[in-house]
Amino acid sequence: AGDYLDLKAEMDLVIGLTACSAYASNGGTFKPIHFKVMKGGD
Repeated sequence: AGDYLDLKAEMDLVIGLTACSAYASNGGTFKPIHFKVMKGGD
């Protein structure tokens, strides 16, 4: 918990996002994921 990943896009892009969709992951339960699209400089 509390982990995150920042990505910097240098051109337009499309991203697919998923979280442990395999039944054997996370003890057989699905967990919510959160994301944020940020606009900014460098």
